[in-house]
Amino acid sequence: MQNLVILAHPHLATSVVHARLAEMLAETADVALHHVDTLVAEGAFDVDDEREACRHARRLVLQFPLYWFAPPAALKDWLDTVLDSDWALAEPKPLAGKTLQVVASYGSPRWGRSAPEVLMRPLIETAHLCGMDWAEPLLLDVGDDPLAVIAPFAEHYRALLDTAP
Repeated sequence: MQNLVILAHPHLATSVVHARLAEMLAETADVALHHVDTLVAEGAFDVDDEREACRHARRLVLQFPLYWFAPPAALKDWLDTVLDSDWALAEPKPLAGKTLQVVASYGSPRWGRSAPEVLMRPLIETAHLCGMDWAEPLLLDVGDDPLAVIAPFAEHYRALLDTAP
């Protein structure tokens, strides 16, 4: 598998942006989609299964909306649990040489002075610590009209997934 997409969105059913992106992912070859909120709602995600999926992927994609200057709590839980330091930092590092790609949305009217790129710093450090290559984030400013920007963004995202990491 080339792409493992870890989707974190607590309200996916009502999301204009991420629901559409999830539909696109379902139609994209060589993509495994893990919706962490669903996995948590079903009890708990299987850490061994998640790690095995990470081992087999060439690119790990973290897809989420930015809430209060951070990814949703379910993604933080997934990162803390699956990328536990005993596993992720063991030698040889199981994620070394893989690519970490972030695909995130944000609403510009509420951002104030913080640029979304600044908010990626913890994920950049996670990638480097795990020996992963950090890819330039794919960020969507939904602004006032998410329907106007979602189609071209989804096509750009699909094209990214179709290329080798």
